Amino acid sequence: MLLNFLFLTVLITCIHASKVIVSVGGLKGENIFVPQIIHARVNDQIIFSWVSGLHSVVESDLPRSCAKSAKADAFTSGGEFTAPNKTMVLLATDVGIKYFYCDVPGHCENGMYGTIIISDDFITPTPTLEVLPSAGPESTLIDDNGSSLYFESDQIPIIVIGTLVGAGVLIIVGSILLYMYLKRERKMKEQRMFSNDHNIFQIYSQVVTQE
Repeated sequence: MLLNFLFLTVLITCIHASKVIVSVGGLKGENIFVPQIIHARVNDQIIFSWVSGLHSVVESDLPRSCAKSAKADAFTSGGEFTAPNKTMVLLATDVGIKYFYCDVPGHCENGMYGTIIISDDFITPTPTLEVLPSAGPESTLIDDNGSSLYFESDQIPIIVIGTLVGAGVLIIVGSILLYMYLKRERKMKEQRMFSNDHNIFQIYSQVVTQE
């Protein structure tokens, strides 16, 4: 029973976190994000992958806005990059709506902007309609605090696996502690029941003796 519970818990954790791919630029060189409206869940990785052209990703405060967000921790790709040797990973840590655009002159004005809708529900991420090239050597990892970490693109699977393994270990340890606690409580309950039965027996013996 305990092993089944642990397996189910780890399985749910693995299913919950996923990757949402966003194409930066179209296969035919279009100045677009595909999909333009992105659905993700908390703990998902939103991966921007440069497909064609020179582009950037910059957070804005309003839908279809071509002005950089006034927030100090606004996410950004850190400049303009040419496909295909660039990816950017945005961690979805909070429920809410985020807006972004490409700040290469003329791109946003012609429709290169998008929206990210982050939910805590089990929804299906919006699929990418285009075939993406393999990620290049450099990637940018950006969290919602605005900090950037640079790492090799082929390290992304290692990071994901490490996160899942760490979560699995925490779940297993927590489950073992819970099992030990419940076992201890059951033992104490049995001891109390035995003590009560013993007291009842003593009282009954005294009554019989007095009679």
